[in-house]
Amino acid sequence: MSGRWRRREDSPLHELDPDLHILVDDRPGPLPAHHAVLMLFSRCVRDLPRAAAAPALAPFSSTGTYSFGGGHAAAGSACGAGGGGGGGVGLSAGGALGSAGSAPLEAAALGSVSITVWDLRNLVLEGESRPVSGDVVQRWLDLVYSHVDHGRRLEVLTDMEHARSLLLFADAIGSSSLSLETLCRRLLETPGLHVRVPLEQNTHVPWLELVLMGRMYYVLQPRSLEFVDVPYTACVIIDPGISEACRASLPGAVAAALEGWLYLAGRLRLVPLARTLIDFVKLQLVPAGLSILGPAVAQVYSPRVLQCLPPELLVEGFLRDAVGDLPSRVQLQANGPVTLGCASAAAAAWYECAPGHGVELAAVEALEGRSMLHSEEFADLPVNASMGGLSAEQREAAVTQAMERLLAET
Repeated sequence: MSGRWRRREDSPLHELDPDLHILVDDRPGPLPAHHAVLMLFSRCVRDLPRAAAAPALAPFSSTGTYSFGGGHAAAGSACGAGGGGGGGVGLSAGGALGSAGSAPLEAAALGSVSITVWDLRNLVLEGESRPVSGDVVQRWLDLVYSHVDHGRRLEVLTDMEHARSLLLFADAIGSSSLSLETLCRRLLETPGLHVRVPLEQNTHVPWLELVLMGRMYYVLQPRSLEFVDVPYTACVIIDPGISEACRASLPGAVAAALEGWLYLAGRLRLVPLARTLIDFVKLQLVPAGLSILGPAVAQVYSPRVLQCLPPELLVEGFLRDAVGDLPSRVQLQANGPVTLGCASAAAAAWYECAPGHGVELAAVEALEGRSMLHSEEFADLPVNASMGGLSAEQREAAVTQAMERLLAET
């Protein structure tokens, strides 16, 4: 989106000239902004030293450094001379600083407007080798201005990778929880939001785009990579014959991609995004031995993920296990036609029908501590059954009540 400002009578900014110039490495001129707006959404901007006035336009210089990892700020830091840390962000997996940036700050008079300069030309985000781009900063501006100007809106692409730099930048400059929550909501509102996973030694389809909501992925014999919509609308073959190397490495590659995003979501306290990722992991376990993730699911929940997960998600997980994991496992066995009632969208999708429909099975066999559902038309899946306990609705109500009591006392 252009950095030019539209004069809109319905915008509170229509009579205000930009008084903040943001310097970025890949653009010859500054990005204009309003200090009064940005200070509401960034700790770094609030900490910028501001001059009441200046007699002339001062040249941009480059002095001073800032370390986002240790909270040390030199004069002229990205969060202001003598300002605080940038939100404890830009950290590597081990908690070390991903990069340090220089951020000189000056004020100059431009006509009757006193200009504050925010220099981001040496701010290198975690995992990147070059300073943050003007496009990333501009997208962050679109995000925060959308709260005060209905004419501006952050455009979100379907590939999660395009959001990574924006999330890291928002984190690095101490963005407010409101702006991060808005970004999270915009991501989850995007149809087809997906995570890209490289497919090793697979010439036909080099990338797998894992749509995070409403799809269940699996690999049928011999090596057909497919997905089914949940709720069911269609079953799609992605690649009818992935390579042996691809099939062997697929669970680990999927786990690595999900682990990285779940860690970032937890670190930024993006609870809805973290919950979406966890729900995606659960859905991908339904195909059991045909799952694209099953053998490597433990890798998703790495120590850093567990350390950063929002506490409410950890407590919810404990409660669901406490009221749902019973010591009364049973096996089912039946010969001849058996009718299976699909009580959920995921179960119904496997049999290409709507929830509540009955599916006729050839048999149910007790096998290795579980009950295997044999179908003449669809791939076999196991059932993990236990006797007694609460219904699904009762379990959810118990979890909700316990969480409400906990939140009321904290």
